[in-house]
Order: sequence, then structure tokens, then C-alpha cells
Amino acid sequence: MRPFTFLSMLMQQRIDDALRLERIKSAHDPRRLALLRRRRAQLGRRLSRALLTPAPVGS
Repeated sequence: MRPFTFLSMLMQQRIDDALRLERIKSAHDPRRLALLRRRRAQLGRRLSRALLTPAPVGS
């Protein structure tokens, strides 16, 4: 696994955690939720592309 893919997976996990915490709040910020959802979607697209491309030999 390439370092970019691994770091992207960690970022995705942090974004998911932030979304979960924001949803738990009694008065959550809809703008922050929208921003986190947009980031998660963008990162998901990048991560899926990274997982579909073969890793170079020797990495």
C-alpha cells in the first residue's frame, strides 16, 4: 500500500469521527456537517481512484 493511500484512509477515518461527534451534539452546525460531508465525498473519490490504480513494483 502506498503512503498516500494509507494517509487518505486515516484522513477518512478522522472525518468520519468528526461527523459522528458533530451529529451527537444537541445543537449541531449544519454548515459544518455539509463541509464534512463534502470533504468525505471528495476524499472517498480520491481514495477509490488510488485503490484502483496498481501500486508500483517495489513499494
